[in-house]
Amino acid sequence: MISLDSILNTDMGGVAAAQSTYNPGPDDILMGQPGSRVRLSSSTLSLLQGCERKFQKTKLLHNPRVRDESPAMSFGKAYGAASQFYMILRTEGHSVQESIDSAIWELFKNYAPLLEDDRRFLERGIYTLERSIPFHEARLMEWEIASFNGKYASELSFKLEIDETYYFVGYLDLVLKNRKSGRYAVTDNKTTSLTLPDLSPVYKFSDQVLGYSIILDAIVGEQLGEFDTNYWVAQLSSRGIAAMYEPKFEQYTFPKTLKDRFEWFLKLYLDVERFKVLQGLDIYPKRGSNCNSFNRICPFFNECQFTELDKPAIYVPDETEYDFTYNLKDLFEDHQRRIAA
Repeated sequence: MISLDSILNTDMGGVAAAQSTYNPGPDDILMGQPGSRVRLSSSTLSLLQGCERKFQKTKLLHNPRVRDESPAMSFGKAYGAASQFYMILRTEGHSVQESIDSAIWELFKNYAPLLEDDRRFLERGIYTLERSIPFHEARLMEWEIASFNGKYASELSFKLEIDETYYFVGYLDLVLKNRKSGRYAVTDNKTTSLTLPDLSPVYKFSDQVLGYSIILDAIVGEQLGEFDTNYWVAQLSSRGIAAMYEPKFEQYTFPKTLKDRFEWFLKLYLDVERFKVLQGLDIYPKRGSNCNSFNRICPFFNECQFTELDKPAIYVPDETEYDFTYNLKDLFEDHQRRIAA
């Protein structure tokens, strides 16, 4: 069986999300002390914007819980990895049958933790992947996978240095080139249970893939003034057993410019500055609207108010070797210059 790891050989390691024991040693650095760093990502920024207290409990304080996963997250992660792998195998010339067999195995490996509910479960993930074949074959006629340093531009990682304490990281799914127009697109596979007839409002102004586009110039080998963000969406119905096994697939492509990316830099800077104010005051407001989100009660709900139980987390250095490293100030100035030119 073909393995994605054997093709990409990409280290997806990172900072541990939970610390089951709390016994700081004399050489340990605690979060908030000099030398500790705050690792940001698209998901952690969403967490900060949704509830500052939950961000603090999850990222800055001792948290014996494992990473807060959900059936939707497990399902989406597994399906996305398998879909991406299928595209790579077909690009390499493997048959449809061999590619789907290996992609199903990739889905199974990535379905961890195996969290399931009545709408998202392993069997449905495999069925959804199998039903996506005509959609992905059509995409292969429209797009080709870009290459970088002799490898496919897939699962590339980047680190964006903000200052001595804060940095932002991301992992890019795929970079594609349109076979007709020659435009490049940063592409992400998504699953959703939303029943909207048009999902454009969900993805058009999403920050995640737009932010990941900062590595596009390096992959392409030239400075691009325009590019696209691409979302390949598997829409999962929840209305009845029959409809559950009839997923719909859609491509949403949105043109972007340097100004759009510059605005993403600005929002990231403003988020960090706001976070610095919170840290300086040592106050992290509670957002009641997030105590019950997507019908899931916040895991900290019953202890949120007991600040006397708070203990700073032990800082775990990030040993990940990122494919690209940037400085926010440099990118800020470079994009201002390019926009004004």
